[in-house]
Amino acid sequence: MFLFLNYEADLDNSNVTRTGSVPAQPLTSQDPQVQRVLALIPSNPSAAFRGQQDNGYAGNRATATLDYTASARHMFGGSFAYTKSALDDPADSSVFGSKPTTTVNFSAPFFSLYWRWSPSPVLTNELRAGASLPSIDFANSLRSRFGFIATLNDPAVQHVGR
Repeated sequence: MFLFLNYEADLDNSNVTRTGSVPAQPLTSQDPQVQRVLALIPSNPSAAFRGQQDNGYAGNRATATLDYTASARHMFGGSFAYTKSALDDPADSSVFGSKPTTTVNFSAPFFSLYWRWSPSPVLTNELRAGASLPSIDFANSLRSRFGFIATLNDPAVQHVGR
């Protein structure tokens, strides 16, 4: 029997300096829904904005492999791998602040199993099965507060091509 296990973690807590133009006076609206959105935009008498925003990454990877020889004629085995990551995306964030409102979450579980049967020294049969099940989520934390806010690469929002 052979067993192999591996785990890796990758943590990056870096940030990026964001600069830009902002209104010199706070923006206002009579519509309460619009006013909630305008309240997210900072104002500065110099009309300039400079701030730090998270640009981090957290990744986890795990691997397991098992090979088992039941007899001289039968072998069994399997592999499992899992990757999960979360990435802050300040370039697509729609507001100012230290934490980006847009994140990308990715996971990719994978498994593979096999059975090998050798009825004679010159004949071998093998059965293999497996799957890779990746998923990606472009999340915008403002959507729960404002249903009309979306990012262009959001799979939940349908875009009509020209």
